[in-house]
Amino acid sequence: MKVDKHHTIEDFDKQSEDINKVFDEHRNKRSIQSFKKNKLKIFRLAILLGILIIFSTYYFSSSSKIKSISVANNYYLDTQYIKELSGLTLESRYFFTFDFLIENKIKKDPMINNVNVSHQENNIILIEVEENEPYGYRIDSDIPQILLKNDTTIDLTSDYMNIISNVPLIKGFNDEQQTHLLTNAFNEVNQNMIEYISQVEQYPLSYDDQTLLVTMNDGNYFICSYYGFPIINSYNLIASQLDTNGVCIWADESNSVAYRSSCPWEQSDVELEYWYDDKGNPIYNQYGDHAVKHYQTDEDGNFILDEQGQKIVIPIDEFGNEILPTEEPIESTEQ
Repeated sequence: MKVDKHHTIEDFDKQSEDINKVFDEHRNKRSIQSFKKNKLKIFRLAILLGILIIFSTYYFSSSSKIKSISVANNYYLDTQYIKELSGLTLESRYFFTFDFLIENKIKKDPMINNVNVSHQENNIILIEVEENEPYGYRIDSDIPQILLKNDTTIDLTSDYMNIISNVPLIKGFNDEQQTHLLTNAFNEVNQNMIEYISQVEQYPLSYDDQTLLVTMNDGNYFICSYYGFPIINSYNLIASQLDTNGVCIWADESNSVAYRSSCPWEQSDVELEYWYDDKGNPIYNQYGDHAVKHYQTDEDGNFILDEQGQKIVIPIDEFGNEILPTEEPIESTEQ
């Protein structure tokens, strides 16, 4: 075999360049193939990176924040208090506020019956609440309480101090059954009339040991049973016919009427007279109480006498209900 002995240095340099060229072409080819292979991944990564940049820019800008928190339909609870219950501030992010989570927070308050949170235009969050209606408060228990129309009570804390200016003070009725009966009675009274009541207390009479003595804001008194309490809805009509204060208005639930008479503390202690039938059997009214005889009085609480100078008894019907003269009572009308 014949060996070529005429290679020069230039020939070796040329071979080296050719080899490098081959390697370069190979590397380029592999780079192109690798790029084509990962092009989709790179594209997706670029999109993700772009989204992150846009998101970060928006998140940390003022445009992402809540512009206003609006509270609607609250009457007893302070607006700022409800905002605090929600946990929202003007630093909260509008699109990262989840309505149901905010609703669950607010519903934990016992004064809240229902709530609806919604996103409004212009980055406004609207909180619409439905409050449990209170009818009174009492301070003679171990812990001061707010009494609600749903037959529950809640502790009177500083958060609820606004409520006591709109509901009366309740004195007594500490027995569970008495509180239940009082709650039922208040459920029949208009909420705006409740705000016109200053105080409700127990004032036992000889014929009814659970009589309610209701002190009105104008200084008059309304005296009734649990069942006659709804007649107070017509109090403004009754009071409009009065020309003095400190007057006692008595409710007669059997006839759904109210009439003016002397206050119980102004009446002299007399032995009660009861109704009996012709056979001497006691006559009971619809509530199962022995019917008490009452006599007609004038507007000053004085007894009206007949021609013989005798007190005129108020008659009763077959059910033991008093039949009041039409000119004497002030009839109530439901509002």
